[in-house]
Amino acid sequence: MPPVSPFYGCCYLLRRLHPFGQYILYRPRVAKEILLGARARPSALFAPSASCAMFSLRSRCLLGLQLYRTSSTAPQAIDIHHRSVILGSSSWQLQKRDEPTGRNDSPVFHSKCSGRDCGVVGERVTVLTIDGGGIRGLIPGTVLAFLEEQLQKLDGPEARLADYFDYIAGTSTGGLITAMLAAPGNNWKRRPLFAAKDINPYYLKHGPHIFPQKCCGLAAVLATAWGPKYDGEYLRTETRGLLRQKRVRDTVTNVIIPTFDVKLQQPIIFSKYDETLKDALLSDVCIGTSAAPTYLPAHQFWTQGCQYNLIDGGVAANNPTMVAMTMITEEIMAKAKKGDPKATKILESSSKKNECGRLLVLSIGTGLRSDEAHQYTARMCSEWGILGWLRKRGMAPIIDIFMAASSDLVDIHVASKFKLFGCESNYLRIQNNTLCSATAAVDTATPENMRRLIGMGKSMLEQRVTRVNVTTGKYEVVPGDNRTNAQALQDLAKELYKERKERRMKDEQASGGVARR
Repeated sequence: MPPVSPFYGCCYLLRRLHPFGQYILYRPRVAKEILLGARARPSALFAPSASCAMFSLRSRCLLGLQLYRTSSTAPQAIDIHHRSVILGSSSWQLQKRDEPTGRNDSPVFHSKCSGRDCGVVGERVTVLTIDGGGIRGLIPGTVLAFLEEQLQKLDGPEARLADYFDYIAGTSTGGLITAMLAAPGNNWKRRPLFAAKDINPYYLKHGPHIFPQKCCGLAAVLATAWGPKYDGEYLRTETRGLLRQKRVRDTVTNVIIPTFDVKLQQPIIFSKYDETLKDALLSDVCIGTSAAPTYLPAHQFWTQGCQYNLIDGGVAANNPTMVAMTMITEEIMAKAKKGDPKATKILESSSKKNECGRLLVLSIGTGLRSDEAHQYTARMCSEWGILGWLRKRGMAPIIDIFMAASSDLVDIHVASKFKLFGCESNYLRIQNNTLCSATAAVDTATPENMRRLIGMGKSMLEQRVTRVNVTTGKYEVVPGDNRTNAQALQDLAKELYKERKERRMKDEQASGGVARR
């Protein structure tokens, strides 16, 4: 490969390896921070923090890695296929694992992982992430109810998902589901407010009121042109009544809920990790992350003297998996720096192997359009004005495209990371790619469509396990894995049960014989 200039070398590498390379290319300063600083800490380029530059607060928006180091030596060459980057006189190599036969030219290495390679039972960090998608939240609701049922078969009828996941992350409708699963109930036992089986009945009851089907066709287009399609009053009233005065810090497990602040022009990630953000009311966070442009009005509120002007987190991270991995890494590193023995042990064990080996991740999507339902063409789009991009055939193309692109890029990058380190079995992504135009709408809350969405969730459980092809971006059946998604979830339930059982045994030993639930 011929020598390239520093900036175009940055562009090439970011386009190939960074999930938000297209975004960063228009911000040369960010590209410079990422790549020229790799000379100081090359591994940080592939850290979760680097993959979520757009998700951090202003103080961390340039990755929070403090990579930049002024250098008068320009990069001489960037060669992806040989997996090396030469920066001046120094070079670095990606961690190389055993290559599959006949795949020596592949940019990603993979070896089938064993249980030892993929984390030690009792020391893994368990993560659940839920995509945004409006009323399509019925799809992950169906999957989560099945998973919780499997856990109850193993650990008793009181088992709840929040007991087994260290972190639950959700965007938009996924953020609402996150709050339902993690908010404490109105009792002294601090059990979750909702069981997973209660999610779909809640959507069936309140969905038609949140998205009332009052107008369609030209009337809907005109309504969107002059303001949000829905006034959001029912959503605000119901969410505040449901969550009351519960705050982010009150959740029974860690939560991560992305939003986007239109005044600050940056994502805001609500979690227990931030001292200010954890004091926000869960109801305000849920209303904010659900405020999809053109559908629902933006939401403003104050907490600890800070004002937030929020819209749907899906414009930045419709699939919150990478955000969750970033926040987890930052929190573990911060705790380890303060001397926390558990965090220190996690870092030590992961540094000996790899960062993905310490994670056990379940990511659930809200569905994708089938190839047959992809109705947009360049000829069609070239004729659209503002109204066409905002409303076409009952959809909002500009919003749908942005959110689909966000979800797909994250899934491709996460899948690549787990494959790179040989820990693919630690990451399970369940997604439906058979939505038709009617079911793909985020606001079609008619009884018929909601029943179809639940049916799709059930059929998704019966489908073979799929994994995104990092080259084509398509979901493909995993070779050699004959399991259905339901069987994969049953296996995951067993792993989660073993993980929790091991922790409870350690707690019992540490407390002198008294274990917590």
